[in-house]
Amino acid sequence: SVAILFECIDSVSLPPGTVNLLNGHLSQITPHLLQSPLVRKVSFTGSVGIGKMIAKESAETLKKVTLELGGHAPVIIYPDVDVQTVAKQCVHAKFRNAGQICVSPTRFYVHRSIQTEFVNAFVDATKALRLGSPLESGTDMGPLASRRRVEQLKLLIEDACSRGAVLATGGGSVDVVEGGNFFAPTVLQDVPVAARVMQEEPFGPLALVNGFESSRQVIDDANATPFGLAAYAFTQSLQSSYEAAEGLQAGIVSINTFAASSTEIPFGGIKESGYGRECGSHAIKEYLVSRTVNIAH
Repeated sequence: SVAILFECIDSVSLPPGTVNLLNGHLSQITPHLLQSPLVRKVSFTGSVGIGKMIAKESAETLKKVTLELGGHAPVIIYPDVDVQTVAKQCVHAKFRNAGQICVSPTRFYVHRSIQTEFVNAFVDATKALRLGSPLESGTDMGPLASRRRVEQLKLLIEDACSRGAVLATGGGSVDVVEGGNFFAPTVLQDVPVAARVMQEEPFGPLALVNGFESSRQVIDDANATPFGLAAYAFTQSLQSSYEAAEGLQAGIVSINTFAASSTEIPFGGIKESGYGRECGSHAIKEYLVSRTVNIAH
């Protein structure tokens, strides 16, 4: 997809060297770019580990850096919602692109008074998803990007279940299209805090559903990861909306919607989800330098 984008760029006849695409080994390309004094700005979207490495190496030449790294988005579902409607919205958002989206909702905190109804609706909608080739009409969810991702999900699920989590549906790879890295849409209930998946971004079709009673405590639970990219809440209460918006530690907070990005608004995270902003007027400022010029006559 990146190569096709560059074909489009090349078709508009920009001056040679304006935009460049480099292919090769990261171990050879990345150090050269980060150490070069000609490179003044670095923007990176990817894993936390690589982002930290880029930040460290860029510091040697004091380059400006924008980092859009991992996420582990919480969703707080208050007791005053239309459970059936919200459950379907959550399934659609969770399994979009097989959960391989940095702002994908993963940890669903549901008020205990509606937890059973929500889980039943969520699981029913999850089981109804149709897996297949993304190029075919009628497909709801495609494969994962690599076999490595499949194996990592299996390990996270095994660890969570060994610690007491309940597998509601899914849980393993499925043979849908020959050679495809398909993984069944999976729902885990009552996942203990000690489970690896509560701190590690699954980056796949895995939803975690836990109950809550205290509005104050659930915001603390939602913030209890090193990530801070996106967070969501669903409620009809204006007070709960303000409490969630104010309390959730994320660069993007969406209430009653899973819309997390738009060309016109700043996009980015806090904590280990990175720093700097993409999109909106904030984005161009990341590439500019404010200067003060005094001229005395």
